[in-house]
Amino acid sequence: MKIAVHELNTHIDYDILRRALPPETKKICGARTFDENTPIDFDLQLFADDSPTGQRTEEATPRRREKAREEGQVAKSPDLSGMVVVTLCIIVIYYSGSFSMKTIGEYLKTAYSNMLINFDDAAINKLIIDFTVTTWLAILPVALTATLAALAINFYQVGFVYSLEPLMFNVSRFNPINGMSKIFSKEPLFELIKSVLKVLVVIYFPYSFFTQNIRSFSKFMGLEIPQIIGVAAPMLFDLSMKILLMLLILAIIDYTYQRFEFEKKIMMSKYDIKQEFKQEEGDPYLKQELRRRARKIATGQMMREVPKAKVIVTNPTHLSIAITYEQGQQGAAPTVVAKGADFVALKIREIAKENDIPLYENKPLARELYEKVEVGEEIPEEFFEAIATVFAFVYRQKGMINT
Repeated sequence: MKIAVHELNTHIDYDILRRALPPETKKICGARTFDENTPIDFDLQLFADDSPTGQRTEEATPRRREKAREEGQVAKSPDLSGMVVVTLCIIVIYYSGSFSMKTIGEYLKTAYSNMLINFDDAAINKLIIDFTVTTWLAILPVALTATLAALAINFYQVGFVYSLEPLMFNVSRFNPINGMSKIFSKEPLFELIKSVLKVLVVIYFPYSFFTQNIRSFSKFMGLEIPQIIGVAAPMLFDLSMKILLMLLILAIIDYTYQRFEFEKKIMMSKYDIKQEFKQEEGDPYLKQELRRRARKIATGQMMREVPKAKVIVTNPTHLSIAITYEQGQQGAAPTVVAKGADFVALKIREIAKENDIPLYENKPLARELYEKVEVGEEIPEEFFEAIATVFAFVYRQKGMINT
């Protein structure tokens, strides 16, 4: 991340900053002087709190959330699941009740008639089978609604979670200190308030219903049972919907609270994030050291190839490209055996001088070769004309061709 020093708005520990800076910018820290407007590239992760007991102030990472799900830790409200299922079932019962009652009534009439005609073993077996089928047809709408609603609301809350972790034996669950801490936490208080509100809802609405309709009950006198059901069903359905609506609101509040507590529970400290980063990506200090050593080994191997070069194309000071060419070999093309910038370029030129390898200054050619040709690759055909000029210079120096 690039950030200007003046944007930090804090005292800078230069020793820490020196460790955080990449190698190419460490020289800035040498004199401990900074241009406050110069963007410096460093990893803010390296400034994270190293204390394992640091406060949890950071949102959970995707890996932390995944781990919590594997352990069965999810934000879920059983109240919301129960209220949604019960509400939908009451609605289905109200609108499909006539179908269920009609189905059962027709069965009872048919069964009673058959019993009067024939009551042998075969008739009893048929009666039992018909009773089972009729009962399932009567309760099928409610059973199907309850099953689908339960699956849908649970999937909405937590998705698909399969974990045996909550069922595993854990000694910490029997720790009395943990138990006492839960008793005096805010969760029992929230549950108490929720329970009191549920009781108030269940008491208030039936009381209000009966006080408002007590005179209407006298109309039921003298009515047949089907007529009483026809009059009372809409009234009881309206009462049930009012109660369930209030309980559903409480369940939504409970779900919101459970999500809030879950997010708070899985929050991470800067130390936790740093440790996770190390586990996922590796220790940044170690990776930086490995890269440094790899570059050192690669540079050492490349430097051993410089004496094989026929010429060094230079910039003249910032870039050096060592090129070899075996004259007379069919199909052979000039090849880059080493290249480098700044300090590496200087080392290539020093080795070239020690081995009497000529230097050829050509800034545009050096820049193009450095950017487009890797070490060990043959020089592309587009550079052949320029390279021919280079080797002509080399051969003239060695007296292999006449000037």
